[in-house]
Amino acid sequence: MGLCLQRLAAEHGFCARRSGVLPEPRKVCGAPVAAKAGLPMSRDILGDVEKHFWLTRSVARCMDISLTEAMAEGRLSADEYAQIVTRCRAANCSGECEVWLSQQQAQTASAPEFCANADNLNALKA
Repeated sequence: MGLCLQRLAAEHGFCARRSGVLPEPRKVCGAPVAAKAGLPMSRDILGDVEKHFWLTRSVARCMDISLTEAMAEGRLSADEYAQIVTRCRAANCSGECEVWLSQQQAQTASAPEFCANADNLNALKA
C-alpha cells in the first residue's frame, strides 16, 4: 500500500495490510488489466500510486463521494480503498480520466464508463 493510503488509514485508525493482489481483473480502456485474480502484481505495470490515489479521489469527489467519510462510516474498508487505487493504477487509462476530470463542470451521478472502479464508486453513491 502506498504512503498516502497508509497515512489515511492511520489517521482513521484502520489497520491496513499489504496484500499485493488485485481483485478479479476486468477489461477497461480497451486493454486487459493484469493477470489472473490472486496473482501478485508486478510493480512495473502499475502506475504511480500517488497519481492514482488522487485520480480516484477526484472522480469520487465529482460524484459527491468522500472516500474518507465512507471509511469513517464503515462503508469502505482500508483494504477496499487500497484495492480501488490499485485497480486504477493497473487500468492504464489515466490520460482519459484526466481529460474527463478536466471537463466536469458540475457533479455527476455516476463514474465514467471507462473507469475500472465505476461499479465500486457507483455502489458508494447509492
